[in-house]
Amino acid sequence: IIDREIRVRIKKTNNTSSGITNAHERYYKVKCNKCGYDEWWVVEYKLKNNNCPCCTSQVAVLGINTIYDKASWMIDLGVSEEDAKKYCPRSKKKVMVICPICKNQKISQLNDIYKSKSIGCKLCGDGISKPEKYMNNFLKQLNVDFKTQVKYDWNKYNNPITGKISQANIDFVIYYNGREIPIEVDGEFHRKDNNMQNTTKENQIYIDHIRDLNCLKYLGEDTIRISNKGDIKQNILNSKLSKIFDLSKIDWQECELASLNNLTKEVCDYWNNKEEYETTTNLSNIFNKNPSFIRDCLKKGNSLGLCSYNTKYETDKARKTK
Repeated sequence: IIDREIRVRIKKTNNTSSGITNAHERYYKVKCNKCGYDEWWVVEYKLKNNNCPCCTSQVAVLGINTIYDKASWMIDLGVSEEDAKKYCPRSKKKVMVICPICKNQKISQLNDIYKSKSIGCKLCGDGISKPEKYMNNFLKQLNVDFKTQVKYDWNKYNNPITGKISQANIDFVIYYNGREIPIEVDGEFHRKDNNMQNTTKENQIYIDHIRDLNCLKYLGEDTIRISNKGDIKQNILNSKLSKIFDLSKIDWQECELASLNNLTKEVCDYWNNKEEYETTTNLSNIFNKNPSFIRDCLKKGNSLGLCSYNTKYETDKARKTK
């Protein structure tokens, strides 16, 4: 407590002719021992059980809990510095954001940007989730042979939505000591209904279960599932990956930074500085993505002015090099 005062509050009563009376209440100015916020007045009867409005993000205080202080990476994604100094990372406030890559403007809720680590730009977005990018960088640091979105003829399931047989992909497969180790990176849709794909949580759990059984039967491996719920780093450390590989030299900060990158821009930047002989096939090996993904990135980049890519010319060139 750093200050105190008596405040007068008018309240209704039956004990006066006017029907009102003045109530004198004690107010205290409080300084939070945790964050240092000291612009906080509390009425006496709430003093014991009141929570600091700065610590609980009810107020944004520059120098303590704003985006500028706690999550400056949101500025790199398109949040203005002005808004970053006015709001907390988990604020429900909707603001105008500008994509740093294609300059597209859109209205986004700050809390959504904080949770997804993306503004979800539809013009230049690469469609790859944060945990997938995180895992991709992690595996590169491990220096192991791996592929993404792997299809096996045997990995099919009876789709409960369409009633037809569907092909399943595996997010990552590591090729190590004669083993093919399947990894699935589970996002939000594995834990709730997905209206966009017209599937329920129960359907997704069923599909995942069939995929896991297929991998166990044909690869002889349990599927390693890494959830994006909570700390991805800790989820990896708690998985079987820590028993198979030495993770002591992983730069986890690099994984985190890589998860914020836009792969479309990375592919375009590489393409702009590639050697003359390099084709989309070369890039697919470098980025561990299939050639069609690389071509899609370059087509999108070409339309946005991020690179120069001529589909017909590059297709003819690729044929001549075969």
